[in-house]
Amino acid sequence: MTHFLAAGFIFDHIDDIGRGLGRLERLFEGWRSSAAAGGAISPPSREFDEAGRMIAALAARCREARRTLDTLESEPLIYTGSGATHQVIAMLEGLLARVGEDAPAAPSPGKPARAWVGKAMARAARRQRREEEG
Repeated sequence: MTHFLAAGFIFDHIDDIGRGLGRLERLFEGWRSSAAAGGAISPPSREFDEAGRMIAALAARCREARRTLDTLESEPLIYTGSGATHQVIAMLEGLLARVGEDAPAAPSPGKPARAWVGKAMARAARRQRREEEG
């Protein structure tokens, strides 16, 4: 059993939200054009404008989140075990520091990193046991 969850689903959810917001932006602009031309829809101008700004801001945040995720070198992981976030980060940083130069070569882009992470963590655990016994 692992305490890590690949968080690739976040990419899909952000893409879905972005597509929905894009469609909503286009619909909203159509309604705005219709109202400006004296169409049937004529909501109060202030609320209509505020809703348009909110939609645009949400769409921009969604695009920003996706761009940020696209800059990551690997798929994000979610830790599902116990411990506060700062404790988990400290533990992982400590394990990575212990692995040091003994780390196996990083996986090729597009290859699963699970085996690499497992090997690195196993080496760190062995090193820690040797130090404790030592």
